[in-house]
Formats: sequence, C-alpha cells, structure tokens
Amino acid sequence: MCLESSRFSSSNWGEGELLATGAMFGWASIWCKNGELLKTLDEHEESISFIAWNSKGDLLLIGSYNSEFIIWDTITWKPKQKLIFDLELLPIVIVAWRNNTSFTTCSRDYRIHVWNVGDSQPIITFTGHQDDIGGIKWDPTGTLLASYSDDGAIKIWTLKQDQSLHNLMHCQGINIIRWSWTGPGTSNPNKRLLLASAADDATVKIWDGAQGQLLYTFNGHRGPVIEMEFSPDGDYIASESEQCLLIWEVKDGTIVKACSGCDPWYYNLSWNREGNKIAAGYRNGTLCVIRLW
Repeated sequence: MCLESSRFSSSNWGEGELLATGAMFGWASIWCKNGELLKTLDEHEESISFIAWNSKGDLLLIGSYNSEFIIWDTITWKPKQKLIFDLELLPIVIVAWRNNTSFTTCSRDYRIHVWNVGDSQPIITFTGHQDDIGGIKWDPTGTLLASYSDDGAIKIWTLKQDQSLHNLMHCQGINIIRWSWTGPGTSNPNKRLLLASAADDATVKIWDGAQGQLLYTFNGHRGPVIEMEFSPDGDYIASESEQCLLIWEVKDGTIVKACSGCDPWYYNLSWNREGNKIAAGYRNGTLCVIRLW
C-alpha cells in the first residue's frame, strides 16, 4: 500500500488491525491490513492534522488544521460528535485519549481540557503552564496526566483537582515524556509507576510518577535526547539521540546496549511484547530491529 508523500499527513493503527490515514486535502481513509480501502471519510474541510483510535477501536478521533474535531463511530462510520474551536483564539495543538470514552486537548492558551465523549463542555480544565505545551501523556490506567512545557516544567495532574499534583523541573528543551507500563491496575502491579523525561541537555530523568520525586538521572548521550520508550515490564528504557541508541537498566542506569551510527532522523522506537527486541524507524527508509538478548 503506497501513498504519495505530498498528500499524506498522518496515520494511526487501530486495535482491530485497521489503518487510518489522513490526507492534505481533508479526507481520511480506513484501510484493511491487506491494503484494501474500507472507507473514505470526507467531512473535514481542511487538511487532517491528527488521527487517533481509542484503545477499544470503536471510536476514531480525527482533527483538522481548522481546529475541527470529529469523533467517528467505527461501527456505523457516522460522526458521533463534532467539536469546533476558534482557530485564532484557541487553536488545538495536541490531542490524546485518556480511555475509551474520554480524551484530552491542549490549546495555545496553555490550557489542558479533559472531555467525555458526547459532552459539549470539558469535565475539567488544567491551568498552570507558562509557555507552549509540548506534549501530554496519560499513565496506563488513565489516572495521572503528565504534561511538559517549553518553560522546562513537567506537571502531573489528577481529575480530583484542577491544580497540578506535582511540579517537576527538567530543563528548557524537553523533547519527550513516557510513562512505564507498571503500577497498580497494570499487568505489572507490584512495580511502581515511573515517568521518564528527556531533553536537549542530553539526559534522561526517571521520576516516581505517583510521588513526583526524581529517582535517577542518566548521562550517556552526547546530544539532545529525542525519543525514548520503556520496555513492557518497565525494567529497561531505550533512548535515542543523534546517531546513538542506548538501552538502560532502569534500576541503576547501567547501559546494557549501545548502537551508534544510526541515521540522525528518527521516527519512533517500539519494543516487542517479550521485551527482547526493539524496532527503530528512520527517515532514510531504514527499519532496524535490534535483538537485545
């Protein structure tokens, strides 16, 4: 299955093995894994900026550059809800699902809104960041939300209050945050929930996600850390800087694997379920699968 790069804007795999892709001309396409086109969604008037399935796969959230968001029912393929934001006053820049029926949006006024599907108003709004929000990430159970800003602050939020639960500082130039797949309510309930942050200062920091305490700072990269991901059991974390991929043991910061000479432009990192291989995709068309042990 091939798409012209000038027309392709975003994509996301669903739990049911369907691929949703967005085009620069405002339509979205739903593909089967054999390459067959299942459905075309053409209600957006502007280019698609964001596509995300909920974990169940029965809802698909699609956003466009005119700040219009449509939640599609993937059983009937009809719009379940439309949200239209003021493009000049409150353009939406980031969207993330919290669970199957709740999602989160960030706007350029530094506000974070949590919505229930079907509601016309957010159930809670978080304020406190002093600069553009660079990213948001829910923990595996949808209980804690981490956000980071260009001001160097990382904030952890809970639906129980509209003020941040913890305020953490990494540095200006945070590039990415990731939760571990551990903690109460996960498949690793006896391990504590961890939050990792990485930034232009070439470090990876590991925090206790529930307590908001800094546990470790990993030094080993020589440049900005631009991508990272926890292993499924939370015992390891992979991090990537320009031409360098490192695998760390979380408990003590030991580097157990180092791969150098990688293409400097990454796409993402992904562990297999067993946690013994990691895939890294690069802009030059290379997909590297690395066996760790």
